[in-house]
Amino acid sequence: KIDGGEYVIENKRATGAYIMLGRQDFPQTVDFIIETSMKTVRSSGNYPYGLIVKSSNNNSYGIVVGVKDALNNYAFQVRADDSYAIKKYKNGVAQELTSGKIKNTVVNQNSSNTLKLVKQGNTIRFFINNAYVDEVSDVSFFGNKIGFIIDGKSKIAINRMLSRITGK
Repeated sequence: KIDGGEYVIENKRATGAYIMLGRQDFPQTVDFIIETSMKTVRSSGNYPYGLIVKSSNNNSYGIVVGVKDALNNYAFQVRADDSYAIKKYKNGVAQELTSGKIKNTVVNQNSSNTLKLVKQGNTIRFFINNAYVDEVSDVSFFGNKIGFIIDGKSKIAINRMLSRITGK
């Protein structure tokens, strides 16, 4: 729903992920940028703030790309302890592609955070609040959908979403 100019998504289940897909037929074979600014409205558990994507055991939210369905996608996970993980979910099984400590940015605790993905060729670069975090190469998407994910009983507000094709 739209509330105060923000797109609000809620996962009412205590456990498990809720994926809201949009943008059918997003062209995955060309270079692109996806950028979104979002914040936690309400979260139960240990993470009342921040930018957390597809965490398996804590409440979280973020972006999924290259999506075929809820079991096949790529997820960018930023944790409250200032670490991150980039994961590939194939048939519901997670494979961590890379992870590490966030060095160049601070996750905003009580306001919006920006997640950005820049795809050039077969490489995707990941940014948090405009600071480079990491990258993965040789990415083969499962499908052509993008969307948002909320893990655990939480509500998020998305106040900006940008997606644009930057090349061939």
